[in-house]
Amino acid sequence: MSKRDISLRYREKFLQAKHQRQVRTYEAAWDECIRRERDAGQVAADARVRRPASPESAAEQPPAVRARKPPLPEAASPQDVEPPVVEFSLTYHTKFGQELCIVGSSAELGSWDLERRVPMSWTDGDVWVAKVEFPPGKQDVQYKYLLKKSDGGIVWESGLNHHTQVGMGVSPLKCPDRWGEG
Repeated sequence: MSKRDISLRYREKFLQAKHQRQVRTYEAAWDECIRRERDAGQVAADARVRRPASPESAAEQPPAVRARKPPLPEAASPQDVEPPVVEFSLTYHTKFGQELCIVGSSAELGSWDLERRVPMSWTDGDVWVAKVEFPPGKQDVQYKYLLKKSDGGIVWESGLNHHTQVGMGVSPLKCPDRWGEG
């Protein structure tokens, strides 16, 4: 076999291997898109508010879907108060296999423990969202966003901690943030 034949044979094998890698990469990207679409669909379903046709049907709907109760008088008992919900959101472009999480000073955000971090869901426009329910009552909360890399490594957001006050009467409280601008 001549040098030219061997060279052509290796080139053909190389091109086949390259094509197979591209197909695997495209298939993995497609699977990631499907996963993100499912996650976005779940977030969108959680965010939808349905208006009941009658007062009777309102009682059948889950609490997150029912209209918010009017403010309670000062003498209301703690079990009558709806827990505040905070919607954390961050626009961040991730690479394949990466995802965002949030960790913070409150127990609901993991008390700065990475094992108890709160995962975020990807939505259209590279917006990552996490809705977190807090116990009734006012509290100051500090938090940071984390990037979980495809190899399992964690990258902490740089800069100061983000800060919000929970339980100030607004629910859901929306916290649109920017990476590194706490």
